[in-house]
Amino acid sequence: MYFLRSFVTYACILLAIVQYVRMQNDEHGSDQNAAVMHFGAMYPQAVYRGQWYRLITAGFVHFSLWHLFMNCYALYAMGTSMETWLGHGRFAILFLGSMIAGNLFTLWKGGQYTVSGGLSGGIYGMMGAEIVLIISTSGMHALVTNVSFLSVLMMNLFMNFLPGICRQAHLGGLAFGILCMQVFFYI
Repeated sequence: MYFLRSFVTYACILLAIVQYVRMQNDEHGSDQNAAVMHFGAMYPQAVYRGQWYRLITAGFVHFSLWHLFMNCYALYAMGTSMETWLGHGRFAILFLGSMIAGNLFTLWKGGQYTVSGGLSGGIYGMMGAEIVLIISTSGMHALVTNVSFLSVLMMNLFMNFLPGICRQAHLGGLAFGILCMQVFFYI
């Protein structure tokens, strides 16, 4: 069954969708800020008070239907093939580890009142892993000539300069993805 080859990817997409629906149907649904906080968005002040679960739950909190759609589409487009190639366990380590690393980087380098969420730390981790994969298997020339991948990477890196984007989560996820894939080559 095709679903079983990428069940971590589909499970993360399903969790994000379920969480978004729950947020919309909650008593806080009309107040977006209260809803994202209630459902576990990344908020450094809350983490410092002991709510460490936010390093994980923030990945499944999305601020709009468009945010949810874009992250789920990116996870589907990249995750299904990467999970098939890496296997479920390694993919889970890569994706969830990148998501957590992105939130840790936000905790360290973001503003103390930054509120963030979404799957994008994990998605940037997959992009970092893809960079290592391309260079390791085909050389730097293959990365430089891979126009489709580079255009997606550049577009995503440019997006970090738009208001309301948590670039710390993206950069933390990207760095973890690069390191994680390098470790996978040696294990």
